[in-house]
Amino acid sequence: MSLNFGVRLSKNLDEENKLYTELFITRKKIEFDYRLNEAEIPFNNKEKFGQKYDCISLFVGYRRLFFLNENAIYVEGSVGADYNNNVMSYNEGNGESQEALNSVLNFENFYDTNLGEKSYTISSNIGIGLNFGSRNQFDMGLSMNLPFQKIQTKESNYQYLWNYKNKNYLHQLKYVGTIYYPSIRLTYYIL
Repeated sequence: MSLNFGVRLSKNLDEENKLYTELFITRKKIEFDYRLNEAEIPFNNKEKFGQKYDCISLFVGYRRLFFLNENAIYVEGSVGADYNNNVMSYNEGNGESQEALNSVLNFENFYDTNLGEKSYTISSNIGIGLNFGSRNQFDMGLSMNLPFQKIQTKESNYQYLWNYKNKNYLHQLKYVGTIYYPSIRLTYYIL
């Protein structure tokens, strides 16, 4: 889960139709689960690894309101550009030996996630929610960010090399990540 902050400017075309532009500052992440699953190695290892991006996005969109008494349900869509900066790589997890472990177990962990990589992407947002309040100043809704491009321009590489009883076991993942970003939004309109 991550937090984003945004500013929205809205233009009423009429009571039911609006155009808007919004600026977002977001933290996005690519994350994978890793589990050692070699039957010959009596050791359990579980990890999560990934990378985080700071993103600045500018969108232009359309919103349609459907009024229900004093509140309204909205459906909206937008398209925009994102500036992405790879700011962090991480891994976390733990391992546990089993009783059958009777020799030295060595491992090497290597990853290249292109830390500091910057990219530009085009993406869209679709959303649905409820517009409410004494002057309809609140929105509560669900939104999904759908990228048209991958957030990474270079391939990332993550690998483990395990050695048990003089036998090597190589586990490797190479990827170029795409981030589909669901969010729950609470918006307060100042004017």
